[in-house]
Parts: sequence; C-alpha cells; structure tokens
Amino acid sequence: MKFERHNYCNGFKINILSAIMMALFVHFGNAQKNDLRHVAPPHWWVGMENDTLTLLLHGDNLEGYHPSLNYSEVRILDSRETTNPNYLFVDLLISDVAEPGIIEIKLKAKGKPSIKFNYELKARSGYQPLGLDQSDVIYLIMPDRFANGNMENDALEEMNEKVVDRSEIYGRHGGDIQGIRNHLDYISGLGVSALWLNPVEENNEESSSYHGYAITDHYAIDPRFGSSRDYRSLVDETHAMNMKMIRDVVLSHFGDQHYLYQDLPDSSWVHFWPQYTSSNFRAPTLMDPHASKADQKRFVEGWFDHHMPDMNLDHPDVASYLIQNSIWWIEEFNIDAYRIDTYAYAELDFTKKWAKAIQAEYPGFFMFAETWVHGAAVQNWYDGNSVGNPNSNKGISGLTDFQVAFALTKAVTESYDWTKGVAAVYYAIAKDYLYEHPEQQVTFLDNHDLARINGIVKGDFDKYKIALGMLMTLRGIPQILYGMETHMQGTENHGVIREDFMGGWPGDSANYFENINNPEVSRVFNYTKSILNWRKTSWPVTQGKMMQFVPNDGVYVYFRYFESEVVMIAVNTSDKAHTLKLDRFEEIIPNSFTAISIPDGASVFVSKKVELQPGSILILDID
Repeated sequence: MKFERHNYCNGFKINILSAIMMALFVHFGNAQKNDLRHVAPPHWWVGMENDTLTLLLHGDNLEGYHPSLNYSEVRILDSRETTNPNYLFVDLLISDVAEPGIIEIKLKAKGKPSIKFNYELKARSGYQPLGLDQSDVIYLIMPDRFANGNMENDALEEMNEKVVDRSEIYGRHGGDIQGIRNHLDYISGLGVSALWLNPVEENNEESSSYHGYAITDHYAIDPRFGSSRDYRSLVDETHAMNMKMIRDVVLSHFGDQHYLYQDLPDSSWVHFWPQYTSSNFRAPTLMDPHASKADQKRFVEGWFDHHMPDMNLDHPDVASYLIQNSIWWIEEFNIDAYRIDTYAYAELDFTKKWAKAIQAEYPGFFMFAETWVHGAAVQNWYDGNSVGNPNSNKGISGLTDFQVAFALTKAVTESYDWTKGVAAVYYAIAKDYLYEHPEQQVTFLDNHDLARINGIVKGDFDKYKIALGMLMTLRGIPQILYGMETHMQGTENHGVIREDFMGGWPGDSANYFENINNPEVSRVFNYTKSILNWRKTSWPVTQGKMMQFVPNDGVYVYFRYFESEVVMIAVNTSDKAHTLKLDRFEEIIPNSFTAISIPDGASVFVSKKVELQPGSILILDID
C-alpha cells in the first residue's frame, strides 16, 4: 500500500477532549453514568483453541476498578491498569467446556459508582475457511469506487469527511457494500473465484478516507460502506456463488483519529519520534548484513504517513489486541483468507506470533503478504515457505509477487535483450528455487497502487492480450483489479488509477455491468472473460506444474502440464513473425498434435512448426 501525501494536522497532538466528544457511547447491560465507551473484542466464542481472552475496557476514569463475574467455567485471571486511567485490561480464562451465554461483569472501586456490563460468549459456527490455491482468480475492489448501492449512507454528519464528490479524485465517491452485492452476478460471470476488498473498517479521517488504510475502529464497518449485517450478507452471498472472501488486514499502523490514538492507553503503544519521521521504505535494511541500526529502526518504526501512527507491535497489549481482532473477523464473518497490508514494515517477532495464533484456530488458513520490494532475494526473505531462511514466518502462505508483476510489465514495454523485455519473465520464474511453494504466490499486472496495465500499454490490445494471457497461465494465483476488464487506463496518480467503475452510479454515461456498446472496451472484456472462464476448467493451469524454455529473439515458450494434459503458451514480443520449430520441445510435446486455441476455442492441427505473428500470444490446449 502507498498513500498520497496531503496536509494533515500534526500526528503527535493527542487531544483527549476531542476524542471524548467524538466517541459514540456504547451501552453494555446495566451500566451507570460513567458507561464504558469501548469493549474490545465486543464479544467472543466458546470452544476456541486459545482459552484466554484479554478484554480492553475504555471509559471515563477506570482507575481503581476491579472486575468480578460469576459464570460457570469462566474466571478472571488478571486485571491491570495503564498509565492512562481511562483503560482497564481484563484477562479471562474460558474453559473448553464453557457454554454460550451472557456474562455479567461488574467493576467496583472504592468511592466510585459501580459499573456493570454484559459480555456475550457465542457458539462457534463451525465454518471452515476455504483458503486460496492456484485454481483461484482474485478480483480486487476498492469499495468506494465500484458501485453505489445505497445513497442514503453517502454523507453522514457524524463522520469527519462528510462530502461525496465524484469530481474530487481523492474524495469519497459513495461506493459501498450494497453496490458490490448488487453486482455479484457480474463478478462471478467474469470468471473470478475470490473477492479482495480494500479495508471496509471505519476510516474516520478528515480527508481521503475512501482509501481505507487508516483504520479508526478495528471492530466497526465504516457506516458509509454499510453495516456489519451488510458485510456478513455480502460474504454469505459470495459463498453462495462459489466465491471466496479475502479480508485486507492492516497491522503496522492505524489512523490518527482512532480512539486508541486520540486517548492512548500509554505512550508505548505507538512509535514516537522527536518530530514526524516517516519510514525510509527500504526493506533491505532488515536483511542487509552491513545495515545501519538507525536505518533498520527507521524502516520498522517510522510512520507510513502523517495520519498513520506506527504501532508498537512488540507491546504485549498491542499484540493481543491485533491478534484477537484478526481471529474475531474470521469467526464473525466467515473470512476465507487474509491479505496482509504493508507486511514488510511489521515487527518480525509479532508477525510470527500473530500468524501462529491464527493457524492454531484455523489450521491451514491462507495468508498472503504485501511485499512491495525490489529483487527476488528481498521478496523471498519474507516468504513463509522460503528455502533455508531462518526468518521465515511459517504461518504465511504466500506473497504478492511484485517481481513477476514488474517482469510482465517489462515484457510488453521493453525491447527484448538478454535480461530485458520478455526475458525478464523467464528470469523471474527461474528464481522460483527460492520458494518451497511458488504456486502460492499471488501474481498480478496492476493493483490499487500501481498504474493500470491498459494505460501502461497505451490501450494496445495485442499487448494487453500478451500480458493477461501470461498472467493467467504462469504459476501462481492471479489477481486482477476491478475495471481491468473494461479497459480502464488510469496511470497518472492514485486518484485516477482508482476511478469509478462505469455504471456503478445512476446517471453514468454507460453501464458496463449490463451492456458494453464500445467496441474497444467490448473486445477487452470478451477476451478477459473468455480466458478467465477457460482457466477454471484447465487442470494443467490450476493444478499442474510448469516448464519454461530459454527465450530467443523476443520469443518465450513455456508449458503447463498435469498428468497427460499439456497447455502450450508461446509469446512473440518482437515486431517480426516467427516460425517456431516443435522439435525443440520434444521432451514435453510430440512433433504433431491437435489442440484447442484459447480463448477462441478453434480446433487446430499442428505439425512440426508453429507460426507466431508479431506481438502475439498463442495458447494451445493440447488434446
């Protein structure tokens, strides 16, 4: 994730009074005048693998309060105050035979009114997360920019950013959860099998709150997107269409309008500096044997942006808060996988503990980490299954494969040379020896932070076919950004890249959800839909292995194979036609064969050679 720079108020001014005035008072049971404002997690479940639970209680002057409860098979292990009297942490032990129900918890202090609140322990649903594998295609949606299904939640008076203005590229445009629900048929028909939404949690920042990554309440859906019920309905409907839901998790930072920052439990929850200090964004500092300790510290502890305080993940209460929150979302909403934002910036010891806790509750849970770095060795260092790396986090399933993304862009923008152009793809894949499971890396051409591929190739349809064709047939789990299929071409900045999907708002000049009457857009859409839907049926691509051959003269050939089934992919990035002799590939295919051309479905007979047109990709599903 990257964020645009704007003029924000100084991130170090902690205004407790404004936080109190801003907070919504939540009533728990029979509380007195000094009600608790926050209880986190808001509820929990019996039968969890970890039998301990830490409650974060936030209210007015909780100093001196001691908790008590009377509930079978649940007891209080400990309670502790912080340097801020507005917080109390309570550790519970929940027996594995405890029953679902409501716990009445009492807080008493000498000379102060007692506080009572009800805390619910629910029964687990038994849902088994579906995870991800090479058979999936991920569709990435920025909720504010996809479709507006409920205009009543566009501008809310209680939020800091109150205006919806589609002409403001960094403003809120009004897309929401209902808008996504309204178009699940379209998404499913496209051929994708998993949805990844940018964060839907409350983001009550003063500007650019559409972005989602400056979370201001980890347990609340942003009301401008909808409600928790809306989100759960979206997940359920996604599952009913045989698609999976991926949650975008942010661990390294949060928003400066979060109550945990406005009214800090204690100053060690956040990495503070004498003056605003950003990260140096240099991941190699962590693995560089010659690195400066000062550089390492700034990389991990520097802030991501002025309004994004960097969390001290080594603090035990911070760690507990985020671990429980991540488990809560899986259990509450039946999440299938996690994408971990800015993973490289999080403290390594914490991420190992975090992943281990999730895997204990949901064995095999799929998590892929954003590692926007340069160089395969640097990227591999973060992979949970990397070979021979003592720093590996074994709970992480895969990474966002920026190295393949960079290589695919070079394939359609650079002239071929020894390591340039399409040769970059060959070299990127050749480095798969670094991974135990290269097939679990998430591959892509663009995302919400990168220039759109159709813009990079300046609308060249042949280059788009090459790029998408390779993305869908190389090893890994491919991800596409909403609107790739409708020829969106934004490259200039993040606001333009994250443009609105045409037809997602009443009055749009066209509705691409229902009818594409633009020939240029139509051919991109049809190619995308055809190749994605073919991919779902291909065992070699979704289950098989890969064999590649050294590229020559801008021509790159590779194969996907599973048992006796083989798919041949031949890419010619040069401006000249090329005759490809098949005897070079005799170890994997015969010299003559019949095949289905993908995605047009034409039956072809091939004998001894294949003719490749300039700037083209040929995909043959061999009989």
